[in-house]
Amino acid sequence: MEFPQYVLKPNSARTLFPEFIRMFLLSLVFYVGLKLNFIVLGVKVPFYVDIIALVALALLSIMQVILTKINQTKLQYNFYANRIEAVGFKPKTILFADVKNILLKRSVFDNMFSTGKVVLEPDFEISNIPNANQVYAYVQKLVQNYRYSMYSQYYQQPQQQTQQQGNQGLQQ
Repeated sequence: MEFPQYVLKPNSARTLFPEFIRMFLLSLVFYVGLKLNFIVLGVKVPFYVDIIALVALALLSIMQVILTKINQTKLQYNFYANRIEAVGFKPKTILFADVKNILLKRSVFDNMFSTGKVVLEPDFEISNIPNANQVYAYVQKLVQNYRYSMYSQYYQQPQQQTQQQGNQGLQQ
């Protein structure tokens, strides 16, 4: 069984805060839309219905944030010599041989929480991670070392075969 060289977990506050804001805004838009429909239709809604709707939307928002937290605690990134694996809700793997480009991205929330996102093109992201600059440099080194080892293995094999053939010719 191969053990990872490095294990990284995302910053949960960085994930939960935008999710909370998103759910709050969606609930607010839904509530305002509901109120506007009642006003346009001329329906008089009792006050307790407003309270029930607000409580229901608040509970749904809180449940969504809790589900996000549960999924977030399961997520971790395992770094190996030849690949990176995202283990958790949606497992995903990228081999270093498939990496075309490595990018470091930061958003407004990343600046607030001192986090970042490392993107391995074509389709792998290491999101909401602390110390993104160091992780970015680490991933670049891992990919570079992997490519160098593959390059050196590829070019050493023909040389060794040529030397063996030359030694056999000398012995005869």
